[in-house]
Formats: sequence, C-alpha cells, structure tokens
Amino acid sequence: PSRTQELQLWREATTIFMAAGHGGCSGQGLALAAAKRGFHVELWSQSQGIPFIDSVRDANKKTVIELVHQDFCQQLHEQAVDIIDAPPSQSQFEVWINQGACVLLLISTYRFDGKKEPHWIVLSGMSEKFFFFHDPHAESEQHAIGSAYVPVGKKALSQIIGFGKQKQIACVVISRAKSDQ
Repeated sequence: PSRTQELQLWREATTIFMAAGHGGCSGQGLALAAAKRGFHVELWSQSQGIPFIDSVRDANKKTVIELVHQDFCQQLHEQAVDIIDAPPSQSQFEVWINQGACVLLLISTYRFDGKKEPHWIVLSGMSEKFFFFHDPHAESEQHAIGSAYVPVGKKALSQIIGFGKQKQIACVVISRAKSDQ
C-alpha cells in the first residue's frame, strides 16, 4: 500500500493516539479495517482484558481505550468476522502460509530490543525448521534488508507472540473475500 493508505489503516485500527499514551493498533482494529475492505478475516485473540489498557495510567485515557475497544467488538460482530478465543497452533500457521493468507501477529519487542512495546509482524514463509517473518518497522534501507524473512524456529514462534502482563495474543488472518475463493 502507499504511505497514505498505510496511515489510513493505522488511523482506523488504533486504540486512540494521545499526547502521552498508547496509540497502537489492536487485533480488533486491524481485523475490522481489513473486513471493511472486503477481505475474509479471522481474529485469533486470547485475552480476557482490553488490549493495551494496562499501558495507560490516566483514568480518562483508559475510558477512551475501553470505549474504542467495545466499538470495535460491536462492529466486528456486525461484519460477521470470525473471532476464535484461542492462540493459533504451529500447524495452523503452516496451513495459513500454504494457503497464501496474510498473517499478522502481535508481539512484544522485548526479545529484540529490550523494550516492552507492542508490535505487529507479518509471517512471510516457512521451511522445514523455521517460520519467517517480516518486520515492517525499518528506519533505513539497510534496516529494511535485515527486516525481511527473519527466521524464527517453528516452536519458538509461540514464545514471541503476545504482549503485556496479560499476554494478549492477537493474530489477524486475512485472505480473499469468500466470493473470490
């Protein structure tokens, strides 16, 4: 997508950007943005809480994040998006990659840079021993080269997905609209 399209997706999917606080995209927001564009979407989400609410201290900001989350959930229901309350398995990742689906995974950046920030990666392939992912956050062309097809052991993938104290697991699986299949 163009940079403008990328920013539009971020604006649609964000849990609200504030001067000091969280402005990240939840699985619900990303799933809704894809569904509104006519894609078939599944959201695999295992969390009992509201995404990212623990990263904000201000009560008013918590209220906004909760309101946005509830609205996303209502719209997902209206769009008939499949929501599965379970973490995806290694074999499920393999099926999606073989089907050519776009698989977005919420991770914590802690294992990569020591910071505890939510971040989205894209599964981009697999081999016998590894899954490969693409990290869309690249600050330079040199960094972009090192961010493509990053290998992670198949069993280790389940260790890097999830974010926060609640271990919020979110996996957005995007494929062609059902009428295109």
